[in-house]
Amino acid sequence: MKPSLNKVEESVSLKNTDLQITLKGINTPNIQLSNLQGKPIFLNFWGSWCPPCRAEFPSIQKLYEKKGNQIYFVLIAMQDQESEVRKFIAENKYTAPVYIAESPIPDRLLPSVFPTTLILDTKKRIVKKEESAENWDKEEIHSFLENLMKIGN
Repeated sequence: MKPSLNKVEESVSLKNTDLQITLKGINTPNIQLSNLQGKPIFLNFWGSWCPPCRAEFPSIQKLYEKKGNQIYFVLIAMQDQESEVRKFIAENKYTAPVYIAESPIPDRLLPSVFPTTLILDTKKRIVKKEESAENWDKEEIHSFLENLMKIGN
């Protein structure tokens, strides 16, 4: 599902209950996903055990370095050991916010493949879904996010 920004009415709207996920921060403070307000959310489900996830992580880090003050980044390690996640983050000096879910992830968000990335607008609608590794630091993505931030305000 890759709707363009002029088709956000076709996007999937999430309920606040879909986002009531308690997240333990690995390199960042703990959060409740539903408490993130006022900015788009880059929500990535990945694992340190997953080669495509590892391959796309450098581009997510670059995107975070450029857009991290304008967008919430929530990278949730799935089916993973906390020690392995910490090791992967430390070895690569990644600073993008990584979490482990401490409460169940609702079926509407639960990925069937890894990596899966959802981009949510400020109204908590899924406006982009990618179910494979992606280069997140390319002009097309930057333009998409810039436009999303404009219409979200």
